[in-house]
Amino acid sequence: MQYILPEDLVKDLTKTTLNSPDTASFEMPHAETDVMQGSFGSIVVQRDSGSLFDLRLSFFEIHHPIDISVLMPEHTAILTYVLQGTSSISLNTDYAEAIEDGAYYLLYAPMGIHPVKLEAGGYLIIHIDLSQELLDRLAYKHFAMYEVTSSINDKHPVGLAQGPYRINGRVRDTLNKLLRCSFEDEERALYQEARVFDLLLLLVEDIKSNEFNKAPGNYKFTAEDLKAIKEAGELRIERMADGITMKKIAREKNLHPKKLQHGFKLVFGGNAAKLTTEARIEKAKTLLRETDMSIADIAYETGYANDSSLARAFRRETGITPATYRKEEPEY
Repeated sequence: MQYILPEDLVKDLTKTTLNSPDTASFEMPHAETDVMQGSFGSIVVQRDSGSLFDLRLSFFEIHHPIDISVLMPEHTAILTYVLQGTSSISLNTDYAEAIEDGAYYLLYAPMGIHPVKLEAGGYLIIHIDLSQELLDRLAYKHFAMYEVTSSINDKHPVGLAQGPYRINGRVRDTLNKLLRCSFEDEERALYQEARVFDLLLLLVEDIKSNEFNKAPGNYKFTAEDLKAIKEAGELRIERMADGITMKKIAREKNLHPKKLQHGFKLVFGGNAAKLTTEARIEKAKTLLRETDMSIADIAYETGYANDSSLARAFRRETGITPATYRKEEPEY
């Protein structure tokens, strides 16, 4: 990860690299530290590495709002802890992901350059880049981790932000131990690796406490099962106008219908009917915005029997009728 400043801010930028013992007053006393100063304020970046992770602490003191960028040289899974300040980052998505003060996230950051918005104020952020080997140990037990590691394997162009999870006392204490380790050389590497494992296990606890990630029933899901369930959801949406049944999808994906049903709740946070309805309404919104098709034709195109059926479903999901949505939607 590398921070990229706008050209107009680079002109008066000064950069100094410090090493121990000159870094004794910083959060990581042993770490190599870059201090960058300019008219915008200052950025301090401290770095340390282990065999299974890269650790980076960033402190920003910003005088006025600025837009910077983050360069990711490769597809990366990142544990991100925000100890001070709220910012936003765009990970090749249609929206900016808020990174909130007092929260932490498991991010998938695709290779490339990602815009970051910083308001005036102070920011203290810890990033832990996780190796694929480390993440794979838990990836196929928890869907939030599976999504990240599968995105890395697929080199997916769109990023993910799993969270937010709150930085509670146990998480903060573990971070402090990780940063201010007094051991040296091999002992420090071993100690820090153990603390990263502690942070991963605390993440697992938070994932388990999130109802979204709990599937009912006693089913166990392998990596192949999770992949098949994601594909089943995509198939359900692609063929929603055909009225394809879940039993048929289950047969195509070699899953028991009950297991597929429970898997939908694990992966998509709801059942197949809910997923299909949401997809139909989103498609209807697009057609209402971007075409002059009649509402009856849009109903047919989205798998509803007639315009009355679409209107009932649309009102249930949005609170207004398709005709009202089309009238109120601003033109660009």
